[in-house]
Amino acid sequence: MRRAVIRVRPLHRSPPDSFRSRTGRVLGRVIAWSGWTKIAAMVTSVAALAALYFSNRALEGTRDQLKLARDTQITDRVTKAVEQLGNQSSPAVRIGGIFALERLSKDSPADRPVIFEVLATFIRMNTHFSHPRNRECVIEPDGSARPIPDDVAAALTVIGRREGDGGEHIDLSYSCLRQAHFERANLTAVDFTFSRLDGAHMDGARFRRTNMSNTHLDGAELYDADLSHETWDGLTMPFARMDRARLDHTRLTNVTLCKSVWYSADLDNAVFERVNLIGATFVAGDDSYPPARNLDRASLPAVAYDDTTRWPPGFHPPPADKTAWPACG
Repeated sequence: MRRAVIRVRPLHRSPPDSFRSRTGRVLGRVIAWSGWTKIAAMVTSVAALAALYFSNRALEGTRDQLKLARDTQITDRVTKAVEQLGNQSSPAVRIGGIFALERLSKDSPADRPVIFEVLATFIRMNTHFSHPRNRECVIEPDGSARPIPDDVAAALTVIGRREGDGGEHIDLSYSCLRQAHFERANLTAVDFTFSRLDGAHMDGARFRRTNMSNTHLDGAELYDADLSHETWDGLTMPFARMDRARLDHTRLTNVTLCKSVWYSADLDNAVFERVNLIGATFVAGDDSYPPARNLDRASLPAVAYDDTTRWPPGFHPPPADKTAWPACG
């Protein structure tokens, strides 16, 4: 009798997961994660922003250093120019300092008011009256008026060729500036109060907010000057040449203009109040010069004149005010 042999196959078991295999699967999923691209882009952006920030800070530091160096250089240049201006032995050195200050006024607009204040002070100190109460200029031994020194003339030239609308105030009051040259000068915001500008050359000069109160302009030349919209009071201007000058909308009050000449001057809407025009000429006797223009549109509420005053043909002035002043002298 045979024995039956029964064979039992063991059940198949998967080997237990090892730590290494589990770690591998996790790392695989992490590596395969689609979000890594976004994170990489974000990291790149943050790095770029950080680099830009620190670059900007470095640039600001460089700019600050450059500004400090520039300010220091400007200060040194101003100091040197002022030292030159104070040189007592050499007019050439002083003139060099004046033109150095002019250059600085262009290189450093922030220092412009101070620079022109220094120049104006220099002019006043060197053109003061010999007798302030009588406003008498210094007289030479031969009896003539002392001419304007070359260094003062240079400072006047620098002031006259300023650029812009004259934001700075130029104080030239109580100064003796006889025969001064202001041809085509920018005289905006210049204060000439109580100064003497007898015989001054102001051809083509531009006046804006110019203070001329109680100023002497005896025999001054204002050919082609622009006085439009100005208000002047208390001037003495006998023998002044006003040929082709612009006085539209200009107001003159208490002004002496005896024997002044006005060929082709524009007087549109000008106002002459208490103005002495005795001997003034508005038209040439031989028609060799064009007469004053728009005089019929001017207002002459109180003017003094006589038979020596020459009016344009067809113009009928108001009755002369014999009490109008100041007198011709």
